Amino acid sequence: MKISKIQLKQIIREETLVLCLEKYDKDVYLLNEGLITEAEFLKRLGRKALPWVTAAAIGTGALAGPKSAIASPPDRPAQAQVAQTVRDSFLGAFYNAYPQAQDESINSDIKRQIVQKEREIKGKIALNYLSEQRKEAFVKFIQSMDRFKGQSREQILQKFDVLKPEILKIIQNLPVELVHEGTQTDRMYRSFRPGFSQSGGQVAAAYDEVSNKVIVNPYEYMSHGQLNTTEIENSMREEIYHAIDHTLSETMIPMSRLQTQAAKAMDIFLSKAETGLSQERYDYLTSDHEFYAKMLRLKDLVSESFEDEIDAEGKINIIFLKKLMDGKETLGDPSVIEVLQVLNPDNINNVWKYFNMVAQADTQKTSQMT
Repeated sequence: MKISKIQLKQIIREETLVLCLEKYDKDVYLLNEGLITEAEFLKRLGRKALPWVTAAAIGTGALAGPKSAIASPPDRPAQAQVAQTVRDSFLGAFYNAYPQAQDESINSDIKRQIVQKEREIKGKIALNYLSEQRKEAFVKFIQSMDRFKGQSREQILQKFDVLKPEILKIIQNLPVELVHEGTQTDRMYRSFRPGFSQSGGQVAAAYDEVSNKVIVNPYEYMSHGQLNTTEIENSMREEIYHAIDHTLSETMIPMSRLQTQAAKAMDIFLSKAETGLSQERYDYLTSDHEFYAKMLRLKDLVSESFEDEIDAEGKINIIFLKKLMDGKETLGDPSVIEVLQVLNPDNINNVWKYFNMVAQADTQKTSQMT
């Protein structure tokens, strides 16, 4: 069998890469286990593997002269190879943990349900941003800020009218993708890797700021062969709020930061010791973006499922709020009221005031908003 010069170069490149990866198998193991990032792996590989890379260049004629030096780049650069290694490693662990995901009929049915849920959730969120409740909550929040004390209701509503179309655009254009399909970032593969847990356990849904996608592992929501649509809807809703928060915070307004500042000013947070939560979980629930998204989700769920408990201006029945804080009402999913564990029930009046003004925040980042 004849081998062309180009084919020979490709074989040498690939075999050299294999030898290099075998030589530094410890680093490959750390990468596969999510103990080092792709960037750190490439850094280690680049430093240690210089002699091997040089040998590969010599073997393929890359150092033979100007003509060879400007030849076409390798077909499989190291970074692409590492990315593929990370993905393959993740998928191996994923299919081992969720073997049903390899069944095309099961996976197709789940994808159909996820697409349907995505449309429903996006529609509900859009309607909430178009509601009088959201508008009134926005007015209350802006009026609570000292620098807007002198502004009229009409002036404040003009600001809301600037935000609304941008938010609707974010909702419409946001992709939702299953973690085992497509290509995810290194951080997402580490976060979703079976066996890797955070303070809340195994990650099942997340918003990835780098790729601007909501990533979902639907098999974490399976029970007795059925998808728990309530839990997955609530998770996807929160991640969409994260996407809105992140995008607008980057371009127009630091929504979550201002909302958390308002909550602290009203002295509604319990100390970590008073909650009985771990430090990791407490820090997570009181972080700007998590606290904001979870409180906004909670308010929307109340307005959708318990219309009689929240009026047209977005004010919740304080007795019903107390039931939520006491855990006597879970809205069908205990995880959605977990955020209330960091709030002080003895300061229920201020918690009530804060809940009533959970909305979009304002800042001076853009001239349109001043």
